Amino acid sequence: MDAGFAEVAVKSRLRHRLATLTYGVPGAMDDLLDVGQLVWVPLKHSLELGIVAERHSRPQPPETRIRDIHAVVEPAFCLSPLHWQLAVWIAETTVCSLYEAASLMLPPGIGMRAVEHLQLRVTPEVAAAADLTPRQRDLMDFLLHNDEATLDAARKHLGSSLTSIVPALEERGLLTRIVRVLQRPERTQPAQQNMTSLIVRRLP
Repeated sequence: MDAGFAEVAVKSRLRHRLATLTYGVPGAMDDLLDVGQLVWVPLKHSLELGIVAERHSRPQPPETRIRDIHAVVEPAFCLSPLHWQLAVWIAETTVCSLYEAASLMLPPGIGMRAVEHLQLRVTPEVAAAADLTPRQRDLMDFLLHNDEATLDAARKHLGSSLTSIVPALEERGLLTRIVRVLQRPERTQPAQQNMTSLIVRRLP
């Protein structure tokens, strides 16, 4: 059961720098999503980092296709209300987007440490019986022999970008994409911390 909608500020630049995109909130995520939550959302044929800017239940136009938030970034990270207020203020008073403003408060290198994995969602018997194109079958066979594989490994093995293949199989419920953030020791960044503190002091 769905739990309303969320406005998400995505990493990609939109036509208007303060614009957000509307996504559905799966029921399983209802208690996990707060304003400021870092999430993965589908955008065209890939997954994009985004930050929840608003939760709401406003009716959406019936002809509009609303896609669901894919997952919460792991390990989970959520901006505090003060930091989100700061991000909105920066975006409104400068030329950067909401996501760019909020990125000042995100863990260092968060976008560079994300690795997308592919994982089967069905048994080998169901996968073998599925009506697939030759390229879809090649990917399913690869995953059958590798319980889970990175998207890059699958691309190299099949010699394909998999741009249309993965979304098609995902939509049929045959596989799922899991995005993991690689762990590495965090380094303190005094310059960034000092800049954030300075901006906070200047908030009206």
